[in-house]
Amino acid sequence: MKCCIYTLFATFAVAVLVSSCSKDNSVEEIYDGDFFGNYEVTVPAATKSVFVTYTTATGEKKTTEVAVEPVIAAPKDGKDVEPFGTVNLTLIADSRSVADVYYEIYGKKVMLLENAVINQKVSSATKADNVSVKLPEPKEYETADLGYTFHHSSGVVMFDDSWPKAERTGSTAYDSDYNDVVVDYDLEAVVVPDELLATEGWREQVKVVLHVRTVGGQDPARVGLILEGFDQQYVDSIEEYKTLDSWQNPHGELPAWTKNTLQENSLHYEVNPLRPCIEVGAIFRLNEANAGTEEYTRIDDKGTAHQTVFNPRVKKYWTSPKTEQYDASLNQMTKPYTLAYIQNLIYYNTVPGYVNVDGGLYTYTVVYKMKPRADMSAAESAKALKNMLDAVNVTTNQNFFMVKKNTWPIHLKGYEPADFAVKGINNYKSIYTSVFNNNKATLDETVPYVAKNGMVWAFKCPTLTKHIWEKLYFGQAYPNYANWVEKKGAEDADWYTNGIKGDFLSCWW
Repeated sequence: MKCCIYTLFATFAVAVLVSSCSKDNSVEEIYDGDFFGNYEVTVPAATKSVFVTYTTATGEKKTTEVAVEPVIAAPKDGKDVEPFGTVNLTLIADSRSVADVYYEIYGKKVMLLENAVINQKVSSATKADNVSVKLPEPKEYETADLGYTFHHSSGVVMFDDSWPKAERTGSTAYDSDYNDVVVDYDLEAVVVPDELLATEGWREQVKVVLHVRTVGGQDPARVGLILEGFDQQYVDSIEEYKTLDSWQNPHGELPAWTKNTLQENSLHYEVNPLRPCIEVGAIFRLNEANAGTEEYTRIDDKGTAHQTVFNPRVKKYWTSPKTEQYDASLNQMTKPYTLAYIQNLIYYNTVPGYVNVDGGLYTYTVVYKMKPRADMSAAESAKALKNMLDAVNVTTNQNFFMVKKNTWPIHLKGYEPADFAVKGINNYKSIYTSVFNNNKATLDETVPYVAKNGMVWAFKCPTLTKHIWEKLYFGQAYPNYANWVEKKGAEDADWYTNGIKGDFLSCWW
């Protein structure tokens, strides 16, 4: 069955000759070429290799697999370890060139760098990063043809809406279903090489894309992201798009019911210039009548159009469940609930047999157009560039949250809520403080969003990680996750692929 989230992230194919080098080697040994480009990329923690692609002088595409060992940052400020690590790549060539870099997960390709520019001249002061890749016969580019580089990081955020309750059903803090809201995200920074800033610098931007994958509860009202430290003094203007799937490749028009609900409540805020906020509101509407009755046309990647609704469980748009979507073993399930009980629920994309695999996802895109760095001093230009790249590569700067209908905000462990008003609501920080003060008996008093018994209400996962069927347990589907967190990333880095129990997991779409 085709999975539409496969289309939500840009992917490419790639081949090269690899030269892994120690930093103790001479410059000549490390740089068997005249030009280089250094890049930091963020990948899932258990990633063992990335792929580099380029075009040869004869127009042939080549690809090679490059071994990597992601560096997992130690958790700080009470946060859990991130399921991502960083890799520093040095791309080397005999001529000014470009290359693409991606990784694979669940058999799919996810882009890290598009058009990575290799244009810096090797000198005696040049130092290699921890992984070096030599392109033996790349196509040579003139300055005007080098173009600009797209930097990506992406993932999934899963929420449980029970905060501040801290009940647990098993031996770990991760036994709720964590599908009350699931969001797929992609962050992208477009960077222009210094030599082209005078003419092409207007292209620089940071783009945030949020795809609403599930709403597995009645309480969720909003979901969003605060970009910690993304300084708005470097932003020139802002654009936004509300579409069916990615805005540059929409698969049809959104149904009319979304206009005064999801679209009207998809907003961005720059009240705090160091904590810009992007959020999608009214997501509970995905469980209401219009989401299950108002048809719209989705056009797939082959150009085939079909009629559907967002939530086929509402009003039984599908009169019976699609049994091919779930494992047959669920028919014998009695604990914690029977399959019949779960299939009687109406939640969006969490009920077995009622996942809208061909319906697309509501997507909110916010693009921050950057001020021209050609007008800045060298020092200020460097700060502006770092500001863009940190928004993408420093995953702890990506502060995701959901908000309940009663305005209570839920963040990941250790993350602070917004300290500014959002759509007329008193700032989330003051609401958090009030709820916290009334629940001190169960909540940790030093770290936000963790209970004294270890319960958390949200966490990040690598791109394409499947969510849990309604009312089942995350800890049973991903039994190694708790140990990964408790050992701060030292063990079970592959928790999202190893030892998982597939019958608890939603189908792809």
